[in-house]
Amino acid sequence: MLDMKNTKTMNPRLVSLLQPNSQDSQRYQRLRLAVENLPRLQAGVVVAVTSPSDGEGKTLTAINLAGALAQNPMRKVLLMELDLRASRKSIKDYLGVKKWSPPGVVDSIVGNNEKWQQLTDYIPAFNLHLLTAGQHTQSPYEVLNAPQMGEMINDARRNFDYVVLDTASVTLYPDTQLISKWVDKFIVLVSSGKTSKHTLEECFNLMSPDKVMGIVFNECNDSGYERNGH
Repeated sequence: MLDMKNTKTMNPRLVSLLQPNSQDSQRYQRLRLAVENLPRLQAGVVVAVTSPSDGEGKTLTAINLAGALAQNPMRKVLLMELDLRASRKSIKDYLGVKKWSPPGVVDSIVGNNEKWQQLTDYIPAFNLHLLTAGQHTQSPYEVLNAPQMGEMINDARRNFDYVVLDTASVTLYPDTQLISKWVDKFIVLVSSGKTSKHTLEECFNLMSPDKVMGIVFNECNDSGYERNGH
């Protein structure tokens, strides 16, 4: 259990967690509504947040979306960190718990005795379950391509109403293609003034059209204030 009663170290742009009734939070409520309206063909819904390239705000959006979904006290929501690149700005950076280094996805896949359920933390203040990337890996491809990864996501689907995956960018890495078969829909973050038409076309050429839920236009990148819509 992760105690987040002290929110002063959290990124102020996590409005779904810090200011759930604010006007800024309503953008994520609209995104939440779109996810809640997806057909529930299986036990739970698995959505992944990605972007054409790095630094477009996908991790921030993934956290805020998960936080918005978790505002329903009757729903179980899991936020899973599947961007396994060491250079990324991690979920724990946004939560302001940088010194907190729990085992996570990689540990469950690599360590035969580590079951992912035992590595999931619950944040009571936000009714949100979290599974971090865990230890650094030199081989994200092997981890994401492992049969255990599919088992983990499918098992999470059976145990949670909504599973939100924070994934790597599409054009730089093959990660989204590796996990696509276990994902219901992808939400694609596009940064205004950053994403070129060529990069966006390349992104969608690498994705199955039926897997794309929609595009979220983000007016800035991870270094500035975010305004978005879809």
